Amino acid sequence: MECNLEKTLSIRLALLEERVLEMRKFLRTPGYRGNFYSLTQDLSPREREEMDALLEEVLQILNSLKGETSIPAHEEKTSRILAGMANTAFVSGLELEPKRMKGYGGDTPQYQEIWETRLRPIRDLFHALAQKTEEARK
Repeated sequence: MECNLEKTLSIRLALLEERVLEMRKFLRTPGYRGNFYSLTQDLSPREREEMDALLEEVLQILNSLKGETSIPAHEEKTSRILAGMANTAFVSGLELEPKRMKGYGGDTPQYQEIWETRLRPIRDLFHALAQKTEEARK
């Protein structure tokens, strides 16, 4: 198999496998509730079992493919993943700036207070985390 094809397959199959594992995680979790995020399990046990069986078939095929070919495993570095996530979170923090929230009431004294005491520090922490992850990648 050509080197470019192997490399491309490696990346695409890794992404596929990652999605399968992520879907299985959602099927197997009863739900989650954070401060501002809630995940509700709305599938029946039977539906989850059937979907999980399909995903298991995908994993078995991927496992066979790995054993039968020379396609290398795609290697990802934690620092790269964290850098992407931290930068995305930082941009979300930028979107909370009062000037960007003006049309939603971001210019009110109440929002200004929330921005200064809670949201700006979160944005700044994600900026610091993004910088740290970028430094770690070097």
